[in-house]
Amino acid sequence: MPAELWRRIPPRPSTPNPPCHGCHTPLDRSALRCEVCGRKNELACPVCDQTLARRQHGRLTLNVCASCRGVWFDYEE
Repeated sequence: MPAELWRRIPPRPSTPNPPCHGCHTPLDRSALRCEVCGRKNELACPVCDQTLARRQHGRLTLNVCASCRGVWFDYEE
């Protein structure tokens, strides 16, 4: 059933770039720092609001929360 469901969901034409939390310039999610202001590219956990750590797992970049043990990944991953 999941494979059939994914076939019915059209792919996004492009992935939107979220804004930098410092200067609000569109930011590449894989960048370690904002190219404009130099702020570290960090995300907050959607469950407990703690800073997520990035972990590579093969070709995937996972965002891991050490506090609530949540694992998050982007649409493309």
